[in-house]
Amino acid sequence: MKKNPPHFRVRGRDHGQLPRVHMDYCFMRDADSDPTLTCLVCRDQESRVTFADVCPRKGTHEHSIDQALLNLKRLGHSKMVIKTDQEPALVSLADNIKARREQDTILEHSPVAESAANGIAEKAVQQVEERVRVLKLGLQRRISSFVPTLHPIMTWLIQHAGDMLSKLEVGADGRTPYERLRGKRYRGEVVEFGSIVHYRVSGALQPGRGKLEPRWREGVWLGKRWESDEHLISTPEGVVKCRAIAQVPQNKRWSNEAVNSVRGVPWAWKGEEDLIVPEVVFAPHPVEPETGRTVPENEPRNMKITVSILEKHGYTATCDKCRSLLGTGPRTTKAHDATCRQRIEAKVTEDDEFRIRLTASKLRKDDYATRMGEAVESDRVKRLRSTSENPVGSTAGGGVVDMDVQMDGPQVSADAPTTSTATTTTAEGGLRRLQPPLRTQRQQQHRLHQPHLQQHCLRYLLRQHLHQPHLQQYCLRDLLRQHSVRVQLCRHALHHQAAQRTAWTRREEKGQGA
Repeated sequence: MKKNPPHFRVRGRDHGQLPRVHMDYCFMRDADSDPTLTCLVCRDQESRVTFADVCPRKGTHEHSIDQALLNLKRLGHSKMVIKTDQEPALVSLADNIKARREQDTILEHSPVAESAANGIAEKAVQQVEERVRVLKLGLQRRISSFVPTLHPIMTWLIQHAGDMLSKLEVGADGRTPYERLRGKRYRGEVVEFGSIVHYRVSGALQPGRGKLEPRWREGVWLGKRWESDEHLISTPEGVVKCRAIAQVPQNKRWSNEAVNSVRGVPWAWKGEEDLIVPEVVFAPHPVEPETGRTVPENEPRNMKITVSILEKHGYTATCDKCRSLLGTGPRTTKAHDATCRQRIEAKVTEDDEFRIRLTASKLRKDDYATRMGEAVESDRVKRLRSTSENPVGSTAGGGVVDMDVQMDGPQVSADAPTTSTATTTTAEGGLRRLQPPLRTQRQQQHRLHQPHLQQHCLRYLLRQHLHQPHLQQYCLRDLLRQHSVRVQLCRHALHHQAAQRTAWTRREEKGQGA
């Protein structure tokens, strides 16, 4: 039997082809038993600009039609093609859009049960769902509470997710969808969604307002407007827009009560009309069980090759990044290749102006390697100690052998004859924990108190880094911050060295006296 014909990949708009906008519904909820939140996702085929908006319900709701017409107006197309699937609610919505739109609009539908035929809309829905999930989980972690799907703040979060896809996601050509549509990069101010900010009251100097009235107030940041790039702020009176904001201190930036007080939605900013839910009680966010493992630290990056360095030492002809910066090649977001970096670093090593950057990058990498080595050693010791808590051998009295001691000392079995230096027999006939010999104790103390195995001590840093001529620009404060030096550990290391010198002096005096 003959199969269905393949779907062809769309690679942009050909010359003379009409602009195409793809639309589809997506549905979000926390669990199968929870109510569903209906969202309308629109994506322009040429620029990849994406809009995501919550609909009060499927079908021809007044807000859904108005918002879809507004999104099409933002794209700036006159005659266009709107492509959807054959879902009755979506087809009805597209028909109303065509009837109310002044310019010519052509409707197109994908075959039944062929989601790949409308792949642009399917991909847009997938990306919007990913961004919404990230923003929602981030907000829940910040306020330590669970945010229900039907809470009014979710209507703004979904809209903000689509806005960030259009303004901040860089494509393979090195441009964002916003830049492809408007011909310029987005340079607006963006803060973390749901955070508390200070916003300047619009129209503070208009007639009727006193000069002593407050011009800055506090609210929850909900995103930006597309047309005017104004901030959307949630206040006790509803959602307002403003032009200027200022972030509050970090310890006051997140509040469960402030997020729960959001009442306005995109089709009712003041919250006076039909909200999704009248009231929502926040449930405590489930605390994940601690696994004992820390989040892995990111490896420090290499020295950044700036335009000033390239202008001084020249561009590499075979490097795609250099050709992109010169304008002789396609725009790319890739980094400089290995050959280009090796040549630039060799030049910078002999350059007194930029040598400090390369040296600082190498110091960060060395410090990272040291910390990773300490973490591996610490994990190994913890595993060995946890193994020693489980009995690996028993005696007549139920005594056990300490495997942590056997790691550094001689291996002793339970059947071997006991000696005064290895084990002692108790009254019950069992064995006490093995006592390591004196040499093993000294080795453990020496290994424990070595400064370079715990943290770089102050004396070591001063000797190794501060007195180098090309690092004299670094002050002591920046050096301590960069290497995370702890003053208590430094004092402990210096005290241990002084104690060793005192003990050595006493042994010499006793030897001379004898």
